[in-house]
Formats: sequence, structure tokens, C-alpha cells
Amino acid sequence: MGKTYKEIEATFASSNPPYIEVVEEIRETEKILFDLRFKKATRQPFKSHEIKTAKKKVAQLKTFLCQAVK
Repeated sequence: MGKTYKEIEATFASSNPPYIEVVEEIRETEKILFDLRFKKATRQPFKSHEIKTAKKKVAQLKTFLCQAVK
């Protein structure tokens, strides 16, 4: 079976400088997604389409990182 995202992230974050930016972008986008979900749960104003966009961006970045392993 293939490596998990966490294993791949640990490998790239420590050894490959070009992929450090991708890992950092994933972390930043996940933080934004968390903040958007928090705003939704507390009924604060936010743009609902940003949740979909953030989820899609995280998925694309994780896919890119996993494809780079192969």
C-alpha cells in the first residue's frame, strides 16, 4: 500500500526544499479552512463559497505532493 499523507509530509518537509513550500501552503490553507468552519459554527459572517475553494485547494496540493513521490 502507498504512504500516508503524514509520512509523505514528514519526508518532504525535512529533505526537499522545493516541496517545503507546498507543505507550508497546505498548512496555511488548512488553517484558513478551520477558521471558516469556526465562523460558520459561531454564526459569524463569512463567504460560504470560500469553504469549498479551500477544501479543493487542500485536495489539489495533497494530490500534487503524493504524485511527486511516484
